[in-house]
Amino acid sequence: MPSRLEGWDYGAPGAYFITACTYRRRPVFGVVEGDRVLLSALGALIAACVSRLGDSGRHVVLQAAVVMPDHVHLLIERDETDLGAPAVDDLVRAFKARTTHGARRAGVLAPGVPLWQRGFFDRIVRSAQERTALVAYIETNPLRWTLRRGGVS
Repeated sequence: MPSRLEGWDYGAPGAYFITACTYRRRPVFGVVEGDRVLLSALGALIAACVSRLGDSGRHVVLQAAVVMPDHVHLLIERDETDLGAPAVDDLVRAFKARTTHGARRAGVLAPGVPLWQRGFFDRIVRSAQERTALVAYIETNPLRWTLRRGGVS
């Protein structure tokens, strides 16, 4: 279950940094070479679903995203004009369900094999400075991945 800030309305408009990890942190979305992620077929499917998050008609703007071998980082902003939009946990739950179903339908995930670990990490973005820092974090995530592994992907 995601951690929650007590008293915060996760259905409220605002910006959120979200991390969802693969089941058992399996690196099934691709490999990192240098500062780039080379996506597997499953990773490409996930990236396509990520790119459509803002097209959902639910007043969600995708500010930044990266699909890593074993997780996905998203920076989304919920628009103030749609107070009836699903809460953050509902958006993530729907994303996970849609990607799992799509992966099985495309034949890149076997039936019964879990794709995502339960829950997700979220952070409420409270300032423009924090948003800028999170965009930079997302954009440089592949390079940090390589550096943490001693230059080997």
